[in-house]
Amino acid sequence: MKTRFTLVATLGLLVIVALALACTKEVVKEVQVPGKTVVVEKEVIKEVPGKTVVVEKEVIKEVEVPGETVVVEKEVIKEVQVDKIVVKEVLVAAPSDPTITAVTPPSFIWDGPTPTKFNEAPMLAELVRQGKLPPVEERLPENPLVTRVTEAIGVYGGTWRMIDSCTFPGEVNSLHPDSVVAVDLDDETVGPALAESWSASSDLKNWTIHLRKGLRWSDGDPFDADDFIFAVKDVMQNTDLNPNKRDGVMGGGGRGAGSARGVGDIVKVDDYTFRYEFVLPSPNFLFYYAETGWWGYSTTHWRSGGGSTYMPSHFLKQFHPDYADKAELDQMIADAGFDTWQELFRSKATLRVGPGMGPWAVNTDATPGQTVWERNPYFWKVDPAGNQLPYVDTVAYTCGENKEIINFKVMAGEADYAHQMDLEKYALFLKNANQGNYHHITAQPGITLLIMYNLDYMLDEEYTRLLTSKDFRIAMSLSIDKQELTDTFLHGLGKPQNMSFHPGTIFYDRVENGRNLYTIQDVDRANELLDKLGLAERDADGWRLRSDGQGKVEMKFTTVHPDDGAVQSIALVTGAAQYPRDVGLYITPDFQSIADWWSFLEEGSMQMGFFGMQSGRDPNLPDNHWGPLMWAWNNTDGREGRAPQDPRMQRLWDLSSQASLLRYENSGPLLAEMYDILAQEQFITGINYGAPLQNSYQIVKNNFKNTNAPGWISRYRPGSWAVVRPEQFFFENGKNDAGY
Repeated sequence: MKTRFTLVATLGLLVIVALALACTKEVVKEVQVPGKTVVVEKEVIKEVPGKTVVVEKEVIKEVEVPGETVVVEKEVIKEVQVDKIVVKEVLVAAPSDPTITAVTPPSFIWDGPTPTKFNEAPMLAELVRQGKLPPVEERLPENPLVTRVTEAIGVYGGTWRMIDSCTFPGEVNSLHPDSVVAVDLDDETVGPALAESWSASSDLKNWTIHLRKGLRWSDGDPFDADDFIFAVKDVMQNTDLNPNKRDGVMGGGGRGAGSARGVGDIVKVDDYTFRYEFVLPSPNFLFYYAETGWWGYSTTHWRSGGGSTYMPSHFLKQFHPDYADKAELDQMIADAGFDTWQELFRSKATLRVGPGMGPWAVNTDATPGQTVWERNPYFWKVDPAGNQLPYVDTVAYTCGENKEIINFKVMAGEADYAHQMDLEKYALFLKNANQGNYHHITAQPGITLLIMYNLDYMLDEEYTRLLTSKDFRIAMSLSIDKQELTDTFLHGLGKPQNMSFHPGTIFYDRVENGRNLYTIQDVDRANELLDKLGLAERDADGWRLRSDGQGKVEMKFTTVHPDDGAVQSIALVTGAAQYPRDVGLYITPDFQSIADWWSFLEEGSMQMGFFGMQSGRDPNLPDNHWGPLMWAWNNTDGREGRAPQDPRMQRLWDLSSQASLLRYENSGPLLAEMYDILAQEQFITGINYGAPLQNSYQIVKNNFKNTNAPGWISRYRPGSWAVVRPEQFFFENGKNDAGY
């Protein structure tokens, strides 16, 4: 592979390179020192037409100064004429190691040359031979994204078996990574993806995104700036589809401190370039663009078709009244059994129905629980050897009626890569590893197990008083033996801790005190605080009585039912609820179905949530779990919901606003103060950090390779395990261990 070659002439005192200005002209540097002169006669580096880059070089003379230390005082640069140039072609070998461990720290970002010859999967080559697909060179963009691989260049073929609930359709961003820009393994560096480059205005209000030329949707239609314009103008900002749309819909997230506040718009520059224009500076927009809900079209599955960063405009316009023929649209609405075009549109804005940009985007069976996905023939990534990704031909789901059946099937070896596994069965999974021909992968956890207090609870005045009381929240924290919970239900993994920066982040040491505040059980102190809250009276059974005379204090720890995919087991939540009972608080576990979960939250019905939540880079702000009114207030610029009532909570929002205007590396004092407030006020009570909870415990077949990338942090916001690039997973010999 011929590539650009940079020569460096080292004289021991100065590195000097002269670049040719033309075939008859060059710049020569002459370095003068006291009493001596060191001259570089000529060195020319020149590009020639075409792809061959040559080096033109002449001899370098060096004048030595024996026994002296030469100090350079100044440089004199002069132009000389070159009468003759001798051209010597230099071949430079491409980097030989394509793996992520070839660089430090490990990274999927490739810094070598882009291949000029490409290979494709045999199943696609056959379609090309039959005339059903264009050649691979025509299906790839002009500049395909080259990605490093974890262990080795893979081989094509095989069916990746997945097991999930019987209602799961398989369209999830962890399996279908399709982001515009992507977060690397370090959970910090942002690299290219669908976008090959980007730039910001000097005031950081405008961000211009340059897409790769020649990108195509999985159905072969061009992917371009119009798909981004459509997603914003015709979907996100359409008040029929989104009557309560967020003013800051352009904001790349907004849940954590420092994200773009987001009031803005989108402007098309040309077919492959568009610009986000914000009212306020958004210095950290790029990271949140990669990390949050701005992940690509694959997020539509959990947005219920309501919007994404980009959408297939060529496909969806037929279901949109601004583009479709009214009579035809009305007929489609009736045929589908819907009452409105919005319902029809949302049903079509899904990977199950339309085209996608992920590695597997051809849905051959949309039956929930039995979904089958085939490779995207137009996928835009290659490995360093020029092989179009993905390696695996097909991803096939089978159905598990409940969590126990899923566990049984995985232990029996029926899944090749099973994510978010049941930690309650940790020891049993290890015991059956040889029989099931699998091993486990535990990522660095990005989730903190916690109790979250609903600060906007309005259904009972007494419980509202308690939940919004700092002393009540501290008493709850002090009543729980978090280390015993860790040892009993989390296999001793991790440690008691409040939400905090992840280890290794640049601000980790700033919040050591808050990280451990109220983490050690102190029943006496908890009882004292509860007594002072007017809960000193108890009934005959020892339960604390409400201060309003309406019986005993009876509250709930709520989470999603494990059968619907919650990581927290019934035993864990039930066990945690026993500790407050020791101080007279009658706490019961409460498990909600996933079908009712979001309405349960939106109605403000949750008292105390018991589950895992993402933390790390940014402190959390209230969302619809623990501040639904504040969440609405923020999302509608104050038109709906209710502003924070607690001054310390208002301080959190103010700090977040200030941090959003600073580059992340300059926001440490603000973010540290936010984490300290969260801990001091116990707005969130941390139970454990470090146990492999959501998305961080995987069961993987022994012949499934490139699956264990070192150092990755499992968080759901950047697509959970999408950060390990599932498109580069492969089977040894191109088949799973069942032979297909």
